[in-house]
Amino acid sequence: MESDSKKFQGFPTTMSALNDKCNELKRSEECATNFINRCSDNSFEERILNHLLEGSNRVMKRLCRTNARKKG
Repeated sequence: MESDSKKFQGFPTTMSALNDKCNELKRSEECATNFINRCSDNSFEERILNHLLEGSNRVMKRLCRTNARKKG
């Protein structure tokens, strides 16, 4: 069961909230990448895990681009 702080709380509605969310997403991406690099037993496993992470990374990069946030 998830704690209340980890539940989805909706899309950020201010630039400050978006910046906070992007920082959180960046930390999560780094954590997942470190896990893959440390814990993958072989290159096939590493490729599969990286492939799973690619989709969320693309969304995060589009959402959190500095220029896009400045325009908002």
